[in-house]
This record gives sequence, structure tokens and C-alpha cells, in this order.
Amino acid sequence: MPVWLLALGLLSIAVLSGIALYLHFQLHRQRVRQRAQAEEMQAAVEKKQEEAKTSIRLIARAYLVDDVELAEASVRIHHLLGYVDMDEEARNEVRAFDEVAKRIAHIPMLEQWRALDRETRDHHRETIAQVESEFEDFARKSAERLKDLA
Repeated sequence: MPVWLLALGLLSIAVLSGIALYLHFQLHRQRVRQRAQAEEMQAAVEKKQEEAKTSIRLIARAYLVDDVELAEASVRIHHLLGYVDMDEEARNEVRAFDEVAKRIAHIPMLEQWRALDRETRDHHRETIAQVESEFEDFARKSAERLKDLA
């Protein structure tokens, strides 16, 4: 076998080994980057959950001392509960806020509320008062559970 053929074979093996080694390190760096991104994302999710829990506790306490009405507390808590990981049983215990939020979801808020005529606003106020009175006891029990949400 000619020497040049052997040298060419060894050179090919060396080049292919170099390429394989380069690709191996690229893959390793990519995995490290992905792991770091996943950890950052998990930390962000956990931070968002903690912020949501803190807000829920504050709103629940405010509701219990009548600093905020049930309708407003329900809309806010219902939204924030979407960020909190709760099992089904725990979620059912605070379902009052979900129910109130669903029952008043059709009522405009903020600028849209201000744009309504007086008669329509009065009608919506009556609806809100009716829903609040219907869920008052259940909502207070739910707020008691949420004020110490861990």
C-alpha cells in the first residue's frame, strides 16, 4: 500500500475527528445554554407566582376589612389565581371569587364604564349588588383561606 494513501487516510481520520470534537463541544454549549434558560424561566415563573400570591393575600385581607368591594376583589383575585398553582380541592375552596368574576364579566370597566349612560350603570350596579349579596358568605370564607395563602 502506498504511503501517500495511508497518509491521506490518517489525514481524513484526523479531520473527521476534529469535526466530531467541534460538534460535540457545540452541542455541549447548546445544552448548557438551554439548561440556563430553563432555570431562568423557572425562576421567573416562581417569582410571578409569589407576586401573585402576595397580591392575593393583600386583596383578600382588604376585602375582609371592607377596604375593597367583593366585585373588584373577585375580578382581581380571579385573574391572579391563574398564576398560582393550586390543586383542585384548594381551588374549589376559593371558587366564590371565580363565580362572582364570571357573573359580572359582561359589565364594562374603567373607560367603558364611564362611557355608559346613567340608566345602564344603575342597572349594572344592581346586578353587582345582587351577585355580591348572593356570594357574600362564601366569599368571606374564601378570603379567610386566601389571606394566608402559602
